[in-house]
Parts: sequence; C-alpha cells; structure tokens
Amino acid sequence: MSKVLIIRGEDRHTYRLEQSLVMCGVVAKTVSQYEDIPKERCDIVFVDPSVDYDPTTRIEADMVLFFDCEDAPLDFNMGTAFHCMKDTVKYYAKMNWVGEYIEGLKLVGFPIPHIPQIIEVTDLDIPEFNHNNAVPFFVGTPTFLGRHDPVGGGVYNSTEDTSSLGVHEDHYMYNQRIDWLLSLRKNNIPYFGGLVFKTDNLTIEWQSTYFGKGIEGLGTPPLSRQQFFNTLFNYRVGLNPTGHDRNSWRIYDLMAAGSILVSTDLMEQKSMYMPKEYTTIKDGEDLGKTLLQLQPDYKELSKACQENRKVFKGLTPEKIWYDFMEQMK
Repeated sequence: MSKVLIIRGEDRHTYRLEQSLVMCGVVAKTVSQYEDIPKERCDIVFVDPSVDYDPTTRIEADMVLFFDCEDAPLDFNMGTAFHCMKDTVKYYAKMNWVGEYIEGLKLVGFPIPHIPQIIEVTDLDIPEFNHNNAVPFFVGTPTFLGRHDPVGGGVYNSTEDTSSLGVHEDHYMYNQRIDWLLSLRKNNIPYFGGLVFKTDNLTIEWQSTYFGKGIEGLGTPPLSRQQFFNTLFNYRVGLNPTGHDRNSWRIYDLMAAGSILVSTDLMEQKSMYMPKEYTTIKDGEDLGKTLLQLQPDYKELSKACQENRKVFKGLTPEKIWYDFMEQMK
C-alpha cells in the first residue's frame, strides 16, 4: 500500500481524511510543523493550502496534492503553501465540490470514512416494495442553512406557530427539514420520524426563537444506527433535506438502503461516490405536492433506485483506493 504524508494547516476536520486513509489500508503520517516533515520519500503528500510556510524544500514525493475537509464545497483557505506550490500541484481533494477546477487545479474527491458501515448495509436483504411501505422517512437534527435567499413565489411552509424561514439580523435562515415535515402534514401524507433536538443551536429553545414554538410538535426520539436502518428498510421513501449544507452523509445511507431517494437540490455538488437515481426537490417546491404526483410511479422509482445500492456493494479498501487514484488519470 502507498506511503502517505498529510501536512495539516488550519483545516478543522483533517481527521476525516486521516480516517479515510485508514479505511483504505493506507499508512499515513500527519505533521503540522515544517521541521516535522520527514526526510524520506512518500508516494503521496496531502498539503493543506492554508499552511503558513513553504513546505516544498522538505517534500519528497511521487505526487503532491492540496486538500481540505470542510463541509462547504466552496470553502477554500489558501495561504502561503498554496501560493508557493500552485504552479506545480495539479489536484485539489475535497469531500464534496462544485465545478471541475479551482485556480487551475482539478478538483477530486476523497472517500468519506462512513463507507464501511454503508457497505455492510448493501449486503442486507430489504423488504419487497409495496404501497404499504411507501412511506416517507426522516429522522434527523433540525440543522438549517444559515443564510438563504428565498425563491420568489416559492412555497415555504408554515403554520400559525411554526415557520421554515427564520430571520436573524439582516438575513433569512432556512430550515428545509421543518419545511418538508410541515408539507407532509399539510398534504395529509403519513410519514415516520421528525426532528431530534440536541445542544447549542439545535435545542428546542434556540430553534423555537427563530422558527416558532410549534417545532416541539415535530420532535421525535433519536434512533440508534441499527434502529435507523431497521426503520429505513420498512419505510421505503427516504428524504434527504439540506442541513447546514446541501450534501450530507444521509444521502449515502439512503443509497445503501435502496430507498426511493428524494433529495434537496444538491446545487451541482459532487463527491467521490454519487447516487445514480434520485428525485430533486427544488427550493420553494412543495415536497408533499410533488410526492402525491410521484406516488403512481413509486414502484418504478424503487426499482431504479436499487442502482444506488450497487455503488457501494462489494467495495473493498483496495477498490476504494483505486477509485480515488483513478480520478487523477
């Protein structure tokens, strides 16, 4: 297996890349300081472009690429290392991204460390689809987009005491999770799940300040991972609303379960592994109304979405690493 070095800068989630490499069976060492860069040749060196020094005189490698592990695909923190190395580096690795290039560098994806759990799910038998189990499923925290420009004429569901749009200082916050749950209720569509309240800005108290007191009625108890998938197998319409960003690991769970995948607009975001079949709900679109229109096609949609299971089925550490490296050919 390849010998890999990670030079860490200001990226807050470098552990995600570290975990991904462990998942692939790759030996990796992480350093932060210039003097800690080993004087030995590596197969690959990942450099955080925010590093505040020029590491080039210490690096010995067959391949060097930039990386960050930020949630937001358009976040780039380019410091001294980037400006010293941008003319010799060809690739920039992220969890998810938009477009093909940044500053002339080809954008590629590194695998999320969540994949081994997903692979296990693809080996499980799922109940045969029928219209009794064609029930929308969502259990998750009430995460939201911190800044949102409402779509003109769009439907943003609300009730007397609950709203999916909140106002904070000079901008709107959009909780699509509240929006979708309210839409299901408005359109009399039975569903399983709700919001799991936690700490900080995910408490009932904080959320109700901006989205209304009625959100407490959208709450549901948390599920263990085993409970999550057991339930997901029995409710075959998987909902993937946006959280703090458009792409979330939930989409991979729904892919692995072969759910009818109903997703927020990913806004052209890509990741290393993407679903082959899904239905997009645009911002301002009424989820419940769209689901009522889709119901006659659920069986065909369910059949098509089994292709999503195949994306992860049978993956091995070696195959995942191979898929990563193939992006750079």
